[in-house]
Amino acid sequence: MIDAAPRFEGEHDFTCFAASDDRDAEGGSKIRTIFESRLERLPDRMIFHVRGSGFLKHMVRNMIGALIEIGRGNLSPGGLDGFLCGRAPRKAGPTAPARGLALVRVSYPARATLRQ
Repeated sequence: MIDAAPRFEGEHDFTCFAASDDRDAEGGSKIRTIFESRLERLPDRMIFHVRGSGFLKHMVRNMIGALIEIGRGNLSPGGLDGFLCGRAPRKAGPTAPARGLALVRVSYPARATLRQ
């Protein structure tokens, strides 16, 4: 699981990691860039750190679900790559429960000039 987490980094189509959304009909892109994806093991828990350009509905919960499937042996780390193209025939894994999930920070890029 720890070795597989960085596979999310980079620009990918996260369709297989997104929940259905009413806005899907608008045809918006599900391509996102993940700048950091790592899993940290502590004595009593694991912490998933993820930082990206934006996130889709349930995307992080589904990423965690896929990592759990890798930990259970139901998905290989290399198998994760097939879901990052957005064209897999099924979702990457179960949606992890929201319990224990916390948003730590939202950052926006600094603007050199503000529009008036």
